[in-house]
Amino acid sequence: MRNLTPGVTPPGLTPNDIRRAYQLPFGGGRTVAIVSAFHYPTAEADIAEYRRQYNLPPCTTANGCFDQVYATGSQPPVDAGWALESAIDIEAVSASCPRCHIVLVEDASDGIGDLLNAVTVARTGVPSVSPPAKFISMSWGDGENDIQPVIDPTYFDFPGIAFVASSGNTGGVVNWPALSTFVTAVGGTRLTEVPNPVPGP
Repeated sequence: MRNLTPGVTPPGLTPNDIRRAYQLPFGGGRTVAIVSAFHYPTAEADIAEYRRQYNLPPCTTANGCFDQVYATGSQPPVDAGWALESAIDIEAVSASCPRCHIVLVEDASDGIGDLLNAVTVARTGVPSVSPPAKFISMSWGDGENDIQPVIDPTYFDFPGIAFVASSGNTGGVVNWPALSTFVTAVGGTRLTEVPNPVPGP
């Protein structure tokens, strides 16, 4: 974003495009937690730049819209790859629900145990720091194994909370927790805007 000419909109779908395509309201009153690995040191500055680019309302720790939480209580090490993943998720939430409260929950590593611990932190909240989230986004996954159905209820069987997980970056590969009974799997989509969309019923 910072390398763009001022006033020039980047290529691709804008937040307005996304909300129009999925018929989403501007949103508000909801807490969305993004569970990710490692530390994203410029998260708040980057979200400010994204939202400024698209004339979205500011989302900062100062105004209570954005929180960055360490699942273990200590700042994890920085990882550029995971920071990019976190940035994409934060921008997606900003675009689809500009008035949602966003909580980035960072765990100590990309190990499944640490990621699941962060899921619990997102669900229960952190006293005096961030509220419990009713919507939890997980852009990560692991190969299928026999232990997963056993631990699924411990982490994901909470009616009233929407757990959403990536179905993976390649087709034909089964990913957990996306495959869990208690989780909504989300895959890649391609939106093509047409000049005369088909009217709804």
